[in-house]
Amino acid sequence: MNTIVLEQFPRLESERLRFEQLIDVNLEQMLEITSFNGRATTHAEVVKLLGEIEIHRNNKAGITWGIYLATELIGTIGFYRGFENEWGEVGYVIRENFRRKGYVTEALRTVLRFAFQKMQLKGVSAFTTDDNSPSMGVLCKFGFEKSEEFSGLHRKYMRVNEEQLK
Repeated sequence: MNTIVLEQFPRLESERLRFEQLIDVNLEQMLEITSFNGRATTHAEVVKLLGEIEIHRNNKAGITWGIYLATELIGTIGFYRGFENEWGEVGYVIRENFRRKGYVTEALRTVLRFAFQKMQLKGVSAFTTDDNSPSMGVLCKFGFEKSEEFSGLHRKYMRVNEEQLK
């Protein structure tokens, strides 16, 4: 894995979206989408989560981008829980009023390309709940396949390698 690309925060762009570090963010917007280590319910908890996200990146154990449509923060996407065996775990959250507009597809495509081409990951996994069919649909578009079920958590583990990314 190429960790050099994480030394300075990598800014990414797609057709409609910008992917930037979560600095000087609107705390109200962040309350809608925080889920790094549980859901934040106060501004203080959001600030704490942002600090944890930065520590995670500084330790090269993950990276989280804010997803921006023009100047508005609409979600987050990133890699979590380290990069064991040159694999990453991708996760994303989009504010409710921006769902089902193709933003997750666009964001995932951008971040997966970065993961395989720049970070040189060998594979990517994702978790989603059994009742989140829109997310499962997006993952399937990119060649993710169900590989395990966690009955206690009702989650499916899906993964992709670079060859499956078209």
